[in-house]
Amino acid sequence: MTTKRIETIDIMKGLGIIMVMLGHQDLPVSHLIYSFHMPLFFIIGGYLYKEKSVSLSLKNDFRRLIIPYVFASSLIIGNEMLMSVAKNESKYVYEALIASIYGSGHSYHGALFSEIPSIGAIWFLMALFWTKNIFNILNAFLNNKCLFITCIVLSFAASYIDKYVINMPFDILPGLSAIIFYYIGFFLKDYVVRWYTIIFLVLMWGVAVNYSHLYMVRCDFGCYPIDILGACGGTVIIYFVSKYIHCISKLSYMLSWLGVNSLAILCFHSYKINHSIWQIIGVSNPYIVIFIKMLFPILLTLFCCHIKVIRNLLNIKTI
Repeated sequence: MTTKRIETIDIMKGLGIIMVMLGHQDLPVSHLIYSFHMPLFFIIGGYLYKEKSVSLSLKNDFRRLIIPYVFASSLIIGNEMLMSVAKNESKYVYEALIASIYGSGHSYHGALFSEIPSIGAIWFLMALFWTKNIFNILNAFLNNKCLFITCIVLSFAASYIDKYVINMPFDILPGLSAIIFYYIGFFLKDYVVRWYTIIFLVLMWGVAVNYSHLYMVRCDFGCYPIDILGACGGTVIIYFVSKYIHCISKLSYMLSWLGVNSLAILCFHSYKINHSIWQIIGVSNPYIVIFIKMLFPILLTLFCCHIKVIRNLLNIKTI
C-alpha cells in the first residue's frame, strides 16, 4: 500500500535539499542555513512517523538509508581512486575507505577519534537510521511525557559526549542528538500551533541566528534550548513559504520533485567534482561554479531516472 504524499512537505524537503547544497558552499548565509536546515528533515521525519515493529523498521530503513549510504560511499571512493591515479597519491583512497567504514560526519573537535576522516554530507543517512529506530523502540514502551523527557536527555547527553568524550562511529551520536527534533515533529502531528507560538518560535530563530550556532553533524549546540526553539522557528518559516509555493503550479511541481528525490540528490551531492575541473573548462566566476556544483547532483538524479538499478536503489521518482 502506498501512502498519499503531502505536497507541502515535499516542497519543504525540496527547499531543504537546496539549502543543504547551498550551505556547503561556504557562503555568508551558511550560518543562517545551518540554524535549521537539518532539523527540518528530522522534524518532517517525526511528523510522518508511523509505529512499526522493531524488525520491520530496521529492515525498511536499512534498505532506504543504509544501502544508499553504501552506494554514495562507493561513489566517493571511486572518485578518490580516480584522483589518486591522476595525482599519483594513494592516501586519499585510504582516507575515503576509513571515512566510509567509520561513518563519521565530522573530524574537527577535541574528542577521542576526532582524527577520523569525514564522510561528508551522507552522515545524515546513518544518523536518520538511528533516530528513527531508537525513537520507534522508545515509543513502544513510553508514554508521551516520558518519551519527551527521554528524547531531551538522550539528545543533550549525545551532544555532550560527541563534543567532549568520543567521536563514535556510524553517526550514532548525531542520530541521538537529533531525536528531540524527531519527537517535535511527532508531537506536532496532533497539536494545533497557535499564532502566538509561531511568533515566539520565529523570534527565537532570530535570536539563535544572531547569538548562537547549530552544527548538527558534530552535535554542536551553542545554547541548547535556544537552538532547539530557533530550529523550530526556521522550520515554521519554511512551512509557510512552502504553503505559498504550493499555489504556484510550476514552481510547486519542481520543488516537489526535488523533495521527493532529496535522498538521491544528497547522495550525488556527496560526490565532489574536483576543483581543477573548473580551471580546465575555463570557469572562474565563483557564483557560476556554485550554481554548477548545485545543479550537478540534480542532473545526475534526472539521468539516473533512466537507469533501473540506480532508480530502484535510491527510490528515484521520474518527472
